[in-house]
Amino acid sequence: MKQIMKSGEPDFPFCLSWANESWTRKWDGGEHEVLIRQDYGDEQDWENHFQELLGAFRDKRYIRIGNKPLFIIYRPGNIPRCEEMLQFWNTLALQNGLDGIYFVRTLGGFDIPGQGGFDANVEFEPHYTFAHGNTERLWNYMIIDGQEHLVFDYDQVWLSILSRSPHRNGGKIFPGAYVNWDNTPRLGKRGQSCIGASPHKFGWYLAKQIERARTLYQSEFLFINAWNEWAEGAFLEPDQQHRFRYLEEVKKALEQTGSLPSINSRS
Repeated sequence: MKQIMKSGEPDFPFCLSWANESWTRKWDGGEHEVLIRQDYGDEQDWENHFQELLGAFRDKRYIRIGNKPLFIIYRPGNIPRCEEMLQFWNTLALQNGLDGIYFVRTLGGFDIPGQGGFDANVEFEPHYTFAHGNTERLWNYMIIDGQEHLVFDYDQVWLSILSRSPHRNGGKIFPGAYVNWDNTPRLGKRGQSCIGASPHKFGWYLAKQIERARTLYQSEFLFINAWNEWAEGAFLEPDQQHRFRYLEEVKKALEQTGSLPSINSRS
């Protein structure tokens, strides 16, 4: 992050998401084989953390809503004094020339506590659908070398996403999308993967979700999982199999929905 701020490149809008989990050997959200534990400390620790982020918040490229830098927290339920910490950070933001921080809660595969202090929520797919969607018939399994391997249907998850109401608990929702899912690079046969993914399907579903973001969610943002999550098969970056096709499908979906920004525009 510091190198990006120092160089000024790449010159396009960005925001930060805090993946506040302990660093474990499997990196699966659990607490087994912890290498470095995520601790949250007290007010002094909160201030140190805020000061580390302030340079990014002040960067001209940083995404803001009402002069508030947009900051996503992955698992706020893990933070013991979360509401106090958010209030503390808002106070520090005001003291440093901002109008506060626009806090966004991640809606993922974990429990979603009703903590205050958040301005919006973001759907993290496909995990949100796994945990909170209509998935009774989603999962199946195959046996590989005598071991059960879970699989799901790519289209079924996307159809669940596209049929979801944007109105949940009265909070602002930023919709999500996903490229693919396959965490066997990390977990081997014990992992999970999907059947039926392709760049063409992704582009078709993405265009539908972009239109829903604009008309139903009334959101200028849509979050895609992911740019480079190679260990989970969720990446837009070019690879040897599909080359640039996933990125080309993003461009096509933006063009089809009239959402492609001009080269000199900035959010």
